[in-house]
Amino acid sequence: MLNWCLEGAERLINNDYNFTESKAIEKVTNDYKEEQNPVEAYLNEVLVYEEGSSETKKAILDAYKSWIEGEGISVRGTDSPQRFWRALNNSTKINLNSELTYKKIAGTLYLRDFKIDYSKLPKEEVKYTFSN
Repeated sequence: MLNWCLEGAERLINNDYNFTESKAIEKVTNDYKEEQNPVEAYLNEVLVYEEGSSETKKAILDAYKSWIEGEGISVRGTDSPQRFWRALNNSTKINLNSELTYKKIAGTLYLRDFKIDYSKLPKEEVKYTFSN
């Protein structure tokens, strides 16, 4: 057992005191983080940062609701608009090192520099009603 510890210490020294990254552990950790913060997962999967683009705040929130429903993910308290926008701003600070910015046009608030990747949203199911 002592030899095993010494080998590990030598490997750590040779690796400039950095632990070896494990892809499996990284994936499990990322999955856990996304499960705990669905807004961050939404930011990473559905919203696209693109300077000059914009989406209405309503469209962003509606797309989030559609995505979360389609993915079957727990909202974790983010179903209130205030909590959603706070969580999105925090996730943007962490992932993109910037805060959300808005512009108001004719009374409608737009989120700047983001667009929705609609291909990541669930397809609307067409519901047919049959008459007799």
